[in-house]
Amino acid sequence: MFRILLYILILIYFTSCEVCGVRSEPTVNIYINSPSDSYKTIRTLGTVKESNGFGNIPLNLNSTSTTYIFENPTKNDTLTLFYQVVLEDKGGRCGYILDIKAPGGPTTKSTFKNVKVYYNTYYQSNIFGGGGGISVQITL
Repeated sequence: MFRILLYILILIYFTSCEVCGVRSEPTVNIYINSPSDSYKTIRTLGTVKESNGFGNIPLNLNSTSTTYIFENPTKNDTLTLFYQVVLEDKGGRCGYILDIKAPGGPTTKSTFKNVKVYYNTYYQSNIFGGGGGISVQITL
């Protein structure tokens, strides 16, 4: 009986957890579909935290776009990512949150031929769904 009660309490606790939007400078995940590591670094322009690597790369909150420079020994490519910075009232425990959403116009400007952008909210109503932020997939 005690185990069942404990299991129910743990389940209630985890399903009621909320992640209230962006907790630090929002980031974007950039994936490059390439047969080899053709880019050694990615430089980010105009963000608080400069990034020279891959993984979670920062977005510029002072603008509605961020420009990334992809560097390799023979050439550089650029990607400008467009988005909206939104302040929303989620009510409840979170109140007003900062979120990043898809722009009303173009999503990117790039020297790459094939770029896909996926906009997901940074807000999570519970630990089992939602969230994730922006993902960019580049196919060379």
